[in-house]
Amino acid sequence: MSSELDDDSSRIRSLLKQQQTLTSKCPEILRDDNARAELLELSRELTAQLTQPDELVADLAHAVSLPAVLSPQRTFRLNSTLFAKRTDLDNHNYWAKQAPDTMADLQSFMDGLYGGPLRSHWLSWFPMSDILTGLIEDEVAFVDIAGGRGHEGQAVLQKTDCKGRFVLQDLPEVINSIRDLDLRIETMGHDFLRTQPVKGAKVYFLSNILHDHPDPICKIILRRIAEVMKPGYSKLLISNIIMKDDQPPSRQLDMDITMLVLSGGLQRTEEDWTKLLGSVGLRIIKFWLSPGDQNGIVEAELKEDTKLG
Repeated sequence: MSSELDDDSSRIRSLLKQQQTLTSKCPEILRDDNARAELLELSRELTAQLTQPDELVADLAHAVSLPAVLSPQRTFRLNSTLFAKRTDLDNHNYWAKQAPDTMADLQSFMDGLYGGPLRSHWLSWFPMSDILTGLIEDEVAFVDIAGGRGHEGQAVLQKTDCKGRFVLQDLPEVINSIRDLDLRIETMGHDFLRTQPVKGAKVYFLSNILHDHPDPICKIILRRIAEVMKPGYSKLLISNIIMKDDQPPSRQLDMDITMLVLSGGLQRTEEDWTKLLGSVGLRIIKFWLSPGDQNGIVEAELKEDTKLG
């Protein structure tokens, strides 16, 4: 066991040294896509070396343990807010509880994320109306998980004029801050690591959520959804960057490194998404690739043989 820890420790030191060499040339990296891609790969490999799944800790604190080779006496979490603010809260819980003005700024940014030729709204090219056709008032049509102030649900309502129920979920602090929302949208305080209270909805929606987190946390989030999906009926729609395998746009590379630094997350390729969703009993129906460099849509449903709960 000791030799394995020594090997891990040596590998981590080697990766850190390579990263330091690259990042010392920061201006050059910003202008060189190949150098940025190399830094991205090093970051991913370093994350793989550091991240150890600990679902109990994650379920309690949105956390991921780092291995004992760094410090046998202490459990670390891959979370910049933890270190910068000396808190056990993850990024979003910290800002929601301790700095609501900052959280409000984030929600404003998310409200205005789309616009312009490179980032037209996903509803302009995704056939949402076809999915929600025929639903009646008592049926839950759309559950917007961690949906902020509800801008996505409102856009879907306007685009589809669906008659089914719409539910917006987020942390209670975010939900309580909402001042302007379509009255047809129900609000619900909810932590996505907890049991999903809305069962059998037609669509469960995650927008810019999973890129915040490493795979162990994402598996918990996805499992909570899969547990309540209705086989052959419910769909999971994930609005997120779908990284190209070869020469991805600079913005996608930038976002990949950004999410790693902020919260230990990453942007994922089609292969990454397939493995991640498959690990919790979901299968990909289609990757909807967007125009420009914006998010795509990952469309998924339960595998036929999935048994959860």
